[in-house]
Amino acid sequence: MIQAVTEMMKCEIFRFVMLHAELIDKEQCAGSEDAVRERINKLMDEWTYLTRKSSEKGEKLQEANRQRMYTAAVKDLEFWLGEVCY
Repeated sequence: MIQAVTEMMKCEIFRFVMLHAELIDKEQCAGSEDAVRERINKLMDEWTYLTRKSSEKGEKLQEANRQRMYTAAVKDLEFWLGEVCY
């Protein structure tokens, strides 16, 4: 789910950046090209941070799920052994 939303937003952000990079190159920012460039760089830095954190959280969720599945398997095995051995 998170990956799908991230991928969708990635396309939108890169489309936005490319559009504004074009405006900067054509000097169509009413003399504010440096300010626009700075804002775009900040946006890209924040995007990088967000995607890194999302990835880290996704990995933690996967690990938590593996631990939950392991614990359930151990409980199932203990129950089964209790039924078979007694």
